Amino acid sequence: MKTNQARIVSLCLWVGIGAALLVGALLRLYRLDGQKLWLDELYMAQLVRDGLGTIWRTAFVDVLPPLSTLPFWLAGQMGGISALSLRLVSVVASLIALLAFYRYCMIVLDRSAALMVIALFAIAPLAVYYAQEARPYALALMGALLTMLAYERLRQRGSLVDWALYVALAVIAGQFHYFNVALVGAQLLALLILDRDRRRVLLGGALTVLAVAVTLGPFTIGAAIVLSHWGRASAKLDFLSTMQTMMAGDTRFAPAAVRTVALAIAAVGLALALTNRHRRAVLLLHAFQIAMPILVSFVLLPLLDKPAPAYDERPFLMVLPSVLIGFGIGLQSLLTWRVGRLLAAVLVVTLCITSCQSLSNYFGSFVKSPEGELVTIIGMRTNPGDRALTHSNAYSVDAALQFYQPDLPVYRYRREDAGLWLFAPHPSILLAHRGYEEVELDALARGQRLWLATRGTEPPPYLEWLLTQYQVREEYTVVPFRAILLERP
Repeated sequence: MKTNQARIVSLCLWVGIGAALLVGALLRLYRLDGQKLWLDELYMAQLVRDGLGTIWRTAFVDVLPPLSTLPFWLAGQMGGISALSLRLVSVVASLIALLAFYRYCMIVLDRSAALMVIALFAIAPLAVYYAQEARPYALALMGALLTMLAYERLRQRGSLVDWALYVALAVIAGQFHYFNVALVGAQLLALLILDRDRRRVLLGGALTVLAVAVTLGPFTIGAAIVLSHWGRASAKLDFLSTMQTMMAGDTRFAPAAVRTVALAIAAVGLALALTNRHRRAVLLLHAFQIAMPILVSFVLLPLLDKPAPAYDERPFLMVLPSVLIGFGIGLQSLLTWRVGRLLAAVLVVTLCITSCQSLSNYFGSFVKSPEGELVTIIGMRTNPGDRALTHSNAYSVDAALQFYQPDLPVYRYRREDAGLWLFAPHPSILLAHRGYEEVELDALARGQRLWLATRGTEPPPYLEWLLTQYQVREEYTVVPFRAILLERP
């Protein structure tokens, strides 16, 4: 009888894990191209369109090592440059990450705790969001999880082949995102503490550091350039907000109450993990993988007067698996208590509810690309001979216009010189773009109609002059952007 019951329980666990993986896959594929590309995705699309030379040059002026962009370039060659083809790169990477996380959980956790943690990761709002973005964060997450699997092989066996695999994966993970370097450092530190053969770990760790430094070092010039601009950001990275975003998604689609509850539940689970004596070796790694990025982002960078800007919460996606593993270890502690199963169920269900609320907003009313929505409106009303002017702060609109309305000439405001307003034709949002031509506004304002796109409510300095030549025919707003159709009387 007990054997049959055990088989039924085992079958139910496997069915639950399979269902969690299936739900995770479906969420990552659902309405994949339902929204237009937004600024950062348009940046990637322009990189892919401009080719390998631009991708290589960009690596020296931005935080995008070549390997993080190469999969998107390959997707563009095979399936054309579209929202679907570019986002499929992230979908595939996120599915591999989901399978890697499943495999890792089955190694380090009991099956019941593993089921709950896998389910939470499958529906994690931040993981789903970046699984549907034409940006390299899903690739970076995949790289981080694959290094975790390789680390576990090292911890249990540590053969020469295991070290070779780990070094290769560490190099790839670092190429996908600089943030992963901190996670690799955490793994090597945990291994040095746990492994009895410290000489082997020191040698293997030194080779890993050398390999990552040699392959990533030349591109740190771009990271240094980006860091030099961080001090200009008006809003700085906030610890509490970052942790809430990691657990429930950012403020654009996750309500404040949902973010607060999700973080509180995660904190309870992590606190319970400290009482679990049987998983201390596992917990050590994930404590380091949580602590090290926090120390770098919220202690080291501010001390260097390079505080991260508020929008840079996104790399903490790579910390999410460690938080969930810690949460799972806490659940295992709960399951040993008399009323632990009920409490564990309450914690897991609550986290599921917060995730579902965020995902409901994300797939519902959330507008990912206001610039794309505005360009759709413009495209439906464009006539032959129209031109589009974009103000300097609406650069994402001109990127969207060039991607979705390639037949409409676009000019971005650059500067005023001796009373002349100068615009750049075919403007680019790429940091590695080389030079601009400039055209005077007077030369552009000779057609029957002009479109003017701006950001915010403050009128551009040349609008008053344009209104002496044109009348406002129509006006459209998709916050924070506005488009005005100007037509000659």
